[in-house]
Amino acid sequence: MSFEIDPDGMAGSGRDMEAVAEHLAEVLEAFSAKISGYADAPGNDEIGGLIGDAHQAVFEFAMESFGGAAEGIGLAGQDIGGSAQAYAEAEESIKQSIEKYDKSLER
Repeated sequence: MSFEIDPDGMAGSGRDMEAVAEHLAEVLEAFSAKISGYADAPGNDEIGGLIGDAHQAVFEFAMESFGGAAEGIGLAGQDIGGSAQAYAEAEESIKQSIEKYDKSLER
């Protein structure tokens, strides 16, 4: 069993994931700002206050969840980029070792 790794492709995928995470964070910030503009929509009476409180609790939970997802995607992208670098370094080290061994056989 064998498999092939493309460090450059992995690094690109890692960067793409980090870009997605950044974009998601920007979209969430814009969404949060827009929703905040509707804070008075339920009204100021007792029922409106209850609706507003419930909405705020759900909204805060959702934003924490989505923000955590954006952060997780970004961290995964960094991990993939780090793995790509480690594979590239290992590959280079192996290549140098083989070349050194080949040269020693030529003597």
